[in-house]
Amino acid sequence: MSTDNKIALFIDCENISCDYLDDIFNELPSHGKVISKRAYANWSKQNKYHDKLNDFGIKAVHVQQNTNSKNASDMEIAIDVMKAICEEKIVDAIAIVSSDSDFTSIAQTVTSRGIKMIGFGEKKTNISFRNACSVFIELPIKKESDDYDEKFLIGTLKDAIVSIKKDDGFAYVARIGTYLKNKNPNYISKNYGGNSWGDILKKYPEHFQIMHRGKNNAELRVKLKEFDD
Repeated sequence: MSTDNKIALFIDCENISCDYLDDIFNELPSHGKVISKRAYANWSKQNKYHDKLNDFGIKAVHVQQNTNSKNASDMEIAIDVMKAICEEKIVDAIAIVSSDSDFTSIAQTVTSRGIKMIGFGEKKTNISFRNACSVFIELPIKKESDDYDEKFLIGTLKDAIVSIKKDDGFAYVARIGTYLKNKNPNYISKNYGGNSWGDILKKYPEHFQIMHRGKNNAELRVKLKEFDD
């Protein structure tokens, strides 16, 4: 995703903890520049987000709870997302922070218009919302020391290499990242404790052979070790 993208950010404060804001704002610059930041909640109630809004320059959007429905914030976010992509016409990407599967439909609408859809949510986030996004980032963002299914990860990387490798058996790591993200929005390096797929591949020298080439060795290629099938 281009770092030149203009991003509109929408945070469901009644669904996601403010403890994740550092993770979110550390990650977003790799996807583009955030030009609009909005946080949705009934601000008449005590909310831990209050102290965080000014720190991150986020606009508070008050949602009046007129009924017992828990979807009041969801509806306001959906309306403002549609305004952003239909009326303002200045955003290249939408970021929604919520673990709520109710955003599946709006995510599908965003991507259908050729606009990038970045989802942030906890592990409990339904697969429907995850897969409706262009890219989905699980919160909290994993660190290298965090647990994840290594066997699954290595198998997924091997499958990707086999799918896009050249005649010499090598695949460009940049293309692996694109292939995996196109295959599943959850397949991004941040969800597996790495800043890049290159960093992750280098952790498994028993499975992958890494080679640099091009000007200043800027191009990274990888192939399966000879004993791999």
